[in-house]
Amino acid sequence: MRARSSLCWLVLPIALCATSAARAGSADAEAAFREGRKAVQAGDWSTACIKFAESERLEPAPGTLLNLADCEDHTGQLVSAHEHFGVAASGFPRGDNRRTIALAREAQLDRRIVRLTLRLSPAAPPDAVIRKGDAAVPASALGSPMLVNPGTLTLVVVAPGRVDHPYTLNLHEGDQVEQTLDPGDPIPVAPTPATGAVSPPSPEVPPAAPAGQPHGGGLRTLGFVLGGVGVAGLATGAVTGLLTLDRASTVKSHCPDLACDPQGLTAASQGQWLSTMSTVAFIAGGALVVGGAYFIFFGGGRSTATVAITPALGPGAGGALLRGVF
Repeated sequence: MRARSSLCWLVLPIALCATSAARAGSADAEAAFREGRKAVQAGDWSTACIKFAESERLEPAPGTLLNLADCEDHTGQLVSAHEHFGVAASGFPRGDNRRTIALAREAQLDRRIVRLTLRLSPAAPPDAVIRKGDAAVPASALGSPMLVNPGTLTLVVVAPGRVDHPYTLNLHEGDQVEQTLDPGDPIPVAPTPATGAVSPPSPEVPPAAPAGQPHGGGLRTLGFVLGGVGVAGLATGAVTGLLTLDRASTVKSHCPDLACDPQGLTAASQGQWLSTMSTVAFIAGGALVVGGAYFIFFGGGRSTATVAITPALGPGAGGALLRGVF
């Protein structure tokens, strides 16, 4: 370990100055140290901290660490300065004036550092994490005071399936703060369409025969087509009706006392949609069967006919409109 014993120390305020000294240490470490002292004299504390840290990395020495701690104090890094003053003091022998100064500065910072106790609320899921910048706060640190620099501190509660919940704390020197953090709200999940749901068929009306041609055979053919489509619509109504009953059973088992879990809510939403679909299919299918029967039994003569069948939906109801000119 190199000896920087020729440092000058003044109290009120404390001044650290380097003089030429016989040393057997690293030339690079000594050069970085001297650059740090020049930065201090110029009031450039940020550069000074970088140089002292580099010198300490190249060749650890209590004198360098003492200068680094003083620099960190001036730049608001109270937690690091507090730790480094304590380590530097342990490196000086008893009776050394620098040891006394380091211990006094450590005690002074101990009164200025913020002590922050963080807890997660009982509503937080087991895998919730508190993040401080890019790092996660260890679970072992929760519930116990942590040493924190004064100033604005941003924390974020992160949990799978939850929206991130940020917190901003304004901390002042010497504060003792206890903060309980809640997770964010659950991320909403869009309901998925029911598996096997059948859309009602769109009725197709054959094109009208050319003017002046017999229409009897064409109307009977139209009757069979409409009847077939109507039967398909009735089958669709039956299928969607069975699916509606299945969703109703799910709602009954997953919504005790009107309190539904996610599966119950999804089943209820699908059940409403399927119920409407079943009603529309039955009404449209029945109308098509009736219309087809009419054309089959009464379409043998010569006539001109125009037919239009339009499904109709409304709030909570559905049906089909049958329009025709015969």
